[in-house]
Amino acid sequence: MALSWNLLLLIGLVFAISISQASGDYDCCTSYRHKKIPQKIIKGFYIQKSSEVCDLDAIVFEVVYKSPENRKVSIKSRLCADPKETWVQSHIEELKNKALKMNIQKKAQRWKWIKKQNKIWN
Repeated sequence: MALSWNLLLLIGLVFAISISQASGDYDCCTSYRHKKIPQKIIKGFYIQKSSEVCDLDAIVFEVVYKSPENRKVSIKSRLCADPKETWVQSHIEELKNKALKMNIQKKAQRWKWIKKQNKIWN
């Protein structure tokens, strides 16, 4: 009888540990940064949805900035923001426009390369 209780306790303990590790694999935002983030330090973003693993809807900005102590050292970080804030929506729109512009420039460069290759072969 004691063996079965010990076995049951062991199975319960293993189950509890596996659940805590599974939820700990995600780095979720638990609160928002309310101070506006400078656009120039934002390198990208992703969306955190409360309908998935985390409990809070958030825009997670990936930022890079210089260390105040040593200006040669870059610090990479993620900052959580409220998706309903006007400045957050504005930053997302600017990042999307920048990505679109970069994509257009890449296509133009590819087109110039193709035209150059055609001149070589003709």
